[in-house]
Amino acid sequence: QFGNVEIPQEAFLVALKI
Repeated sequence: QFGNVEIPQEAFLVALKI
């Protein structure tokens, strides 16, 4: 992991959808 615990995986997946 990159160590970015502040960013949840859900938000990351949503960003990919956008």
